[in-house]
Amino acid sequence: AAARARIDAALDAAGLDPATLPKAERTAVRDLERPEALRLSVALALMGRPRLLAVDDTDMKLSDDERADVWEMLRSVAAAGTTVLAVCSDAPEDAVTVRTDASPETTDATTHEEEPADAFAETGRA
Repeated sequence: AAARARIDAALDAAGLDPATLPKAERTAVRDLERPEALRLSVALALMGRPRLLAVDDTDMKLSDDERADVWEMLRSVAAAGTTVLAVCSDAPEDAVTVRTDASPETTDATTHEEEPADAFAETGRA
């Protein structure tokens, strides 16, 4: 019963309802759309109750609406106490960002010449 409760809590936190999937709980991972696959990955990670959740290619192959839904889910995970580190090509305007490119238009990025670790400290979750 405790294991099922942990699974249900992780699925709920990731916003994934198995009943809405093509074959419900019998849906194969390969049959999931990108947003559902990402939500499943987050749910699996949350089962371990991590302090830090790292997500790579967060916005890859997502429509604008799907991207907004994914960011809402990640904000919800962060609001529940898990630090979220997301690698993406198009971060929301309100996100704390650390840019890794050296193009001239990004030299005054939001980190203001701080060390990358300072971005974590600013969130209060370092």
